[in-house]
Amino acid sequence: MGKAVAIYKGVDSGGVCPCVTPPTKLEPPIGDVFANKIAVMANTDVLTSANGTTCTTTPAPCVSPRVVKSVSKVYINKLPVATIGDSLNEPTKITIPTGATSVFAWSMLKFICCLR
Repeated sequence: MGKAVAIYKGVDSGGVCPCVTPPTKLEPPIGDVFANKIAVMANTDVLTSANGTTCTTTPAPCVSPRVVKSVSKVYINKLPVATIGDSLNEPTKITIPTGATSVFAWSMLKFICCLR
C-alpha cells in the first residue's frame, strides 16, 4: 500500500536544536491542492513558523520556518504531494508525523487513489 498523504490536520513532530519547538499545529496556506475534497500538503507549501527556544547556555526565543519539502513522485497540480515523514525544516528536523486515513500516494503508479 502507498504512504498516507499529508493533510492540514494535527501537529508537526516538533523541532530540535538549534531551535527547539513544541509540536505545532499544521496551519494550511491558501492553496488549491485537493484529493478526495481534502486539502493536502504539497512541495513548497509555506506553513506558519514555529516558535521555540535556542539550545544555548542562555536560551533565547527563536523561530523555525516551516516549508514542505516533499520527496514524492506523485503529483497534483504539477506539485509533488507530501507524505508522512516529509520535512518541514531540515536543520531542526521538523517532520510531518501523520496523514490522511483515506488518501494514499502510490509512487510506482504515479497517481493518487482515494478510498471511499
